[in-house]
Amino acid sequence: MATQGFYVESDRTRRHHLIFDEEIREKLGPLIGRIAHSHHWDMRRVEAEWSREPFAAPPPFPSNWSIDRLKVAVLLRSADAAQIDSRRAPSLALAIRQPLGESLKHWNFQNHLNRPSLQNGRLVYQSYRPFARDEAESWWLCFDVLGMIHGELSRIDDVLRRRRPYRLAASGVLDHDSAESLQSRITVEGWIPIDARISVGQVTSVVERLGGERLYGKDPNAPLRELIANAADAIRARRAIEERESIWGRIDVRVGKDETGDWLEVEDNGIGMSAAVLRGPLLEFGTSYWTSPLAREEHPGLYSRGFTSTGEFGIGFFSIFMLGTRVRVLSQPISKPGAGVPQPHVLEFENGLASRPLMRLPDESEWPREPGTRVRVWLRTDPNLPKLLAPDIPEFVARMVGRLTPEQSDTRILAKKVARVAPCLDVDTFATAYGSGPVLSVAAEDWLRISFGDLSARLGEREVGSVPGSLSRCEAIFTSSGHPIARLGIPATTEAATIITVGGLATLSGIPGFPGVIRGGSPDLARHKAEPMPLDIAEVSAWLRKVEGGLATQVANFERQAFAKGSWYASLYLEAGLRPNKIPCFLHAGDLVSAEQLLALEIPEKVSIVLSDRCQWGSEGDVQITSLYGNRRLLLLDNVIIAPVVRADWIHHYLVPVWGLEILPDFVMLDGERFPWCLPLLCLETIALKLGCNIEELVRSSIRDDDGALSPEFHVKIGTYAGEDLVGTVLRLEDPKISA
Repeated sequence: MATQGFYVESDRTRRHHLIFDEEIREKLGPLIGRIAHSHHWDMRRVEAEWSREPFAAPPPFPSNWSIDRLKVAVLLRSADAAQIDSRRAPSLALAIRQPLGESLKHWNFQNHLNRPSLQNGRLVYQSYRPFARDEAESWWLCFDVLGMIHGELSRIDDVLRRRRPYRLAASGVLDHDSAESLQSRITVEGWIPIDARISVGQVTSVVERLGGERLYGKDPNAPLRELIANAADAIRARRAIEERESIWGRIDVRVGKDETGDWLEVEDNGIGMSAAVLRGPLLEFGTSYWTSPLAREEHPGLYSRGFTSTGEFGIGFFSIFMLGTRVRVLSQPISKPGAGVPQPHVLEFENGLASRPLMRLPDESEWPREPGTRVRVWLRTDPNLPKLLAPDIPEFVARMVGRLTPEQSDTRILAKKVARVAPCLDVDTFATAYGSGPVLSVAAEDWLRISFGDLSARLGEREVGSVPGSLSRCEAIFTSSGHPIARLGIPATTEAATIITVGGLATLSGIPGFPGVIRGGSPDLARHKAEPMPLDIAEVSAWLRKVEGGLATQVANFERQAFAKGSWYASLYLEAGLRPNKIPCFLHAGDLVSAEQLLALEIPEKVSIVLSDRCQWGSEGDVQITSLYGNRRLLLLDNVIIAPVVRADWIHHYLVPVWGLEILPDFVMLDGERFPWCLPLLCLETIALKLGCNIEELVRSSIRDDDGALSPEFHVKIGTYAGEDLVGTVLRLEDPKISA
């Protein structure tokens, strides 16, 4: 373009040029054009192209003149970048042109600025009027542009330092990297700029993948759980700092609606967050405030007071964007000794993580009454997102028959959902929906006090079943120091499981066998998986003693599965070093009996104990006696007792750590060999007691192999099923008095 001629449509006889002087255009036009073209080049290319030594200027310029291509290029680049004041965007031109969108933001921020000054090698920009709250995006655009100018000047300075004996007077921009410092010169009114850019590459993508649906799934309970977890941590921290009682504090979960739509809100009266936390750890993806240097600076000695946090990974807050992109955080930190009342702040996200949040002082209507935090998210409309307040059948019926207003029904539904999410919370938690309420959802540590039926319903158990009322006094399991760690009940179904909670919040992890809850730790990122806290074997044994009667009663209710469950429960007691005398676990003459009942029965002089519930049935192969129990076609011989070897491995697999294995029950020495306690041994002990002898005497009188060693017999008929023989592996016993 520097050498090209242009015609005006009305006059095709005369050409116009950007460079009027023909001689200069001819001699320097190509160079001028190429330098102009280099305006958008990377500085490395500029350095490579233009760093050669200056050359003599052509006539008609004086002979002592030279042309420094690098100097010309960097002067043009820096001048164009640095001129961003009101001279470039005058008010009159702004009013006449009325730009829109991004263009308006550029015009607006430049219209605010005075020409820059120079201070210690840095350009200093100042505004002659503040940026209002609705001009926040223009302010941030200005901040970004100043960063760009600084980068350009610093790169130019670096090249000149290496290639030339001179430097530019300005090598950067003052406060280009500090929003907090810059606002003292480029002022704001009614809000506070914070640089909330998260220091992870492609942050929006990372958060979407790790902090949202990819991690938690399309479950609205996930962000609710994370908000409650954060609130509970803040309250526990305040308890520790202010030495309050262990159940002090309050969390409010609310659902409401305003002119922009429905919203969910969680509020606590915990320690609150300072401005430094709001613009720092809260927004630093993967950084937990509780483990940050800022936490140690703001609350020294917190952990020495016994505080432990539920939050570990610093990603829970970002799950809130699963529910909506508009989020508001209002927080006021607690006062420190000798200091005044801290300033509350509001942090607002208008478009999720796609744009920077805005931090400001709260409006008069928002001003908090006490320290704490309130987080609100406006729920997006998404047909794929499960409804937060989907009614269950009782609430739906109550609403339909008019016993509850829609608002009252929604409050009860929300209260149930909160209790399901946080069944064992140590903080009073209330629910309010559309102005109806508040309703107490969870009372602090009430999981230890409410009936087991209510606890089962809270945990989502559909079939609570018939549980003996006397057990409500002895379901809790405590540590040796008296701290409650679990509450287990009598299973009403064969699918019962113990839910593992972390910080009072339910996870998706469970322990099969018994319904109830147990505290756990080390959750995964999504709080789906957790490991139960280790228990002392003595505490588990004490609990098993208390529930033995209830388990014995409940086994019969399992009907066809009663034998399988009874033998499993009995093996569990043996694993703990206990004798399950009341639990039905043996099959004799078609009846399921306990050790106590077996002791009261008439036992033949010669008895065959079946050691495995797997038997051979006719030509069909292996069958399990436990699966045939309750079938009228199963007929066992009168002298047969089925006492299968069943390994529960429940206590030491789930509850007691590996290093507790040395306290397993002792082995029994029989005939010079060691045998671990199992159902056959329990049966032997019971029969020996019935016959008035000990196990050793009973074993000595039993059938032996050719070498004289105690040995089981194989393929012995034990009964019939559907008219065909059942054969199994048995241990034949005989009354020692008869054999003598």
